[in-house]
Amino acid sequence: MTARRSIGSVAELYAHALAMEYEAAERYREFAGWMTDFGNESVARLFNELAAHEASHARRLAQQTEGMKLPRLSSGEYAWLSLGAPETVARGLVSRQLSPVDALRIALAAEERAKQFFDHVFNTAVDPALIELAAEMGKEEQEHVAWVKQALERLTSP
Repeated sequence: MTARRSIGSVAELYAHALAMEYEAAERYREFAGWMTDFGNESVARLFNELAAHEASHARRLAQQTEGMKLPRLSSGEYAWLSLGAPETVARGLVSRQLSPVDALRIALAAEERAKQFFDHVFNTAVDPALIELAAEMGKEEQEHVAWVKQALERLTSP
């Protein structure tokens, strides 16, 4: 993800936010399945909760942008993992070797990148509506960062 992108309109910010939310929801669902396979139901539940939250946020954003012309973004711009098909060797290898801590670290890095993106938009925008929207989205990403950090601390605490 490119954190230093210049965002010039509310529609453009919504397009990026939607892409991030859809990717996060899909990855969290995927990670939940991997954690279930790994035998860690508590982390699987966390990822399922995060997936549901991200999907709900994506639905809300989609409703807010209904009828708005959103710019198209490049495919895979916000991908957390390889851009190959889910059945590729690299992705399969990741799924078999990903520990709960590794999965949470990937999630944390993605959530922190999203937060940095919205902070950058907030700090560089001149349109008051864009500034307000970026602040709101950044606050939500900060909540996600906190949730993932708490889960990571629970797993890594002695």
